[in-house]
Amino acid sequence: MICGLLSSLPFIFPDLWIVAWFSSAPLFWLAAQKKTAYRHGLAFFTGFYGVLYYWFVYLYPMDYAGFDNIQSIAVIAVSWIGMTLLQAPGFALVPLLYRRLRTGRAYVDPFLAASLWVIFEWLQTQTWMGVPWGRLAVSQYASLPAIQASSLLGSLFVSFLIVLANGFIAVAAERKFRLKPAVAHATDTAAGEMDGRYAGGDGANEPAAGAVGDGISADGAAPAAAQSHARSAVVCLMTAAAIFAANLVYGAAALVTYDEGDAVSVTAAVIQGNIASGDKWKDDSVATSLALYSQMTIDASIKYSPQIVLWPETVITAPLRSSKWTCESISQLAKATGAVILVGAFDYVYDEETDETYRYNAIVAFYPDGKIGDMPYYKRHLVPFGEYLPMPWFFKTFIPVLAEMNLFKSDLSPGTDTNLIKTYYGKLGGLVCFDSIYGELVRASVNDGANLLVLSTNDSWYRDSASVYQHNGHAVLRAVENGRYVVRAANTGVSTVISPTGEILTMLGPLTKGFAAAEVKMLSGRTLYSYVGDLWLIACAVFAAACGVYKVVYARKRSGHNA
Repeated sequence: MICGLLSSLPFIFPDLWIVAWFSSAPLFWLAAQKKTAYRHGLAFFTGFYGVLYYWFVYLYPMDYAGFDNIQSIAVIAVSWIGMTLLQAPGFALVPLLYRRLRTGRAYVDPFLAASLWVIFEWLQTQTWMGVPWGRLAVSQYASLPAIQASSLLGSLFVSFLIVLANGFIAVAAERKFRLKPAVAHATDTAAGEMDGRYAGGDGANEPAAGAVGDGISADGAAPAAAQSHARSAVVCLMTAAAIFAANLVYGAAALVTYDEGDAVSVTAAVIQGNIASGDKWKDDSVATSLALYSQMTIDASIKYSPQIVLWPETVITAPLRSSKWTCESISQLAKATGAVILVGAFDYVYDEETDETYRYNAIVAFYPDGKIGDMPYYKRHLVPFGEYLPMPWFFKTFIPVLAEMNLFKSDLSPGTDTNLIKTYYGKLGGLVCFDSIYGELVRASVNDGANLLVLSTNDSWYRDSASVYQHNGHAVLRAVENGRYVVRAANTGVSTVISPTGEILTMLGPLTKGFAAAEVKMLSGRTLYSYVGDLWLIACAVFAAACGVYKVVYARKRSGHNA
């Protein structure tokens, strides 16, 4: 559990990013040594996620949702413990499968560890329960060289490299710390638990140290095995260091050689009104927010003359396009400033065929000529319990307190398309809050032609905790993966403009009111990741399956030989 706690620290203190490159090594070392691999995995990931999600306590008090203090504590406890227990038991299968599938080859098993980890990180994006918040790559966002490989094969590839280095450290430790028991107790079959490969050398056909008589035979088999152990441990440590260094060298080279070409440049401004969660949903919030954001937009226009202005998520807590007065006010503002104003708001669409009204969390564009975009961007990945209730029959029956968390009278509807926002300068790929932690959604927007990514979010629930920085770290990865600028506006922070290399060009800290701007470019170039997506996942799955097949075939051969 201590190693799990250690692994979570870079998510809270980004400057400790290097810790991730060795903190999970003991997990794989223990998995190889003991039959309680799942138990160790459960302890590791319970510690990891338990600390990672500490920021749920910042939800207190939840009076804005109609909960009293006791109910608030109950909801926070269920959320914090629930998210930990939702993810830890599943991820604990990684060390268990590593133990079962490992081949015993020093230069193969670290790849197995990394492959299994990547597979489970991807699984965290599936179904409503999938939340890839703790993806290892996020722990690296403060080190630009460390994350440039995301442009090749995505953030999963960065996670792969981190675990691969940890895997080689684990194998080195295994060889080092199994050496004395294997020599001193040559007849102890525990030395053969690695199928006679780690204990005896690099090859599958080399015997374990304890396989030669009493381990201290006249021909010096045990000393030879000891020397083999020592050499291999050193080589494994050097390999781990080489992986770490190679990633940084590649990243540094990518940063030095990065070239945006002659793309169209515009100035983009983010507006952060710092309206707290409790105030945002008051009856007069629409008029209050509109007045505040309009004035701040005018101030930003005077100072920076931006062509694009982004407001945060649901600044307007009402169906925007249904309010003629609100739309007219923002249209006049767009005319006065000469900017495309992107407003986070709700949008209701009535379908005559089904007699249904669909409610969306949207970004609506207002153009300098006063026109309103006819196709808003609709949030594609909604937040469970916040914007819709999954499995309503279950939660209403067994955990009603969670069923009451939704701020809306009825569930919101998810968007089903990228709905690019067209401007004179280029196409904008919209993202709202939770969308930004799912790489495939952002990649889809870029594949459809997005030249710039605009992200409206509301992290006010978590005030100035590590959560707001972690969420922004995901946006950094999306920028690098797709080679696009990201303009990110948050209700209470952090609001940023991020370059395609992941550099944070400007930032408004949490719980502050203000505006900021930076020059961005409408890029059309493509990264390798934007073409291939998470193809690396397939390679990892094939490799893990191959290890399983090898294990079965080798076991049969060994059984036949012994017979």
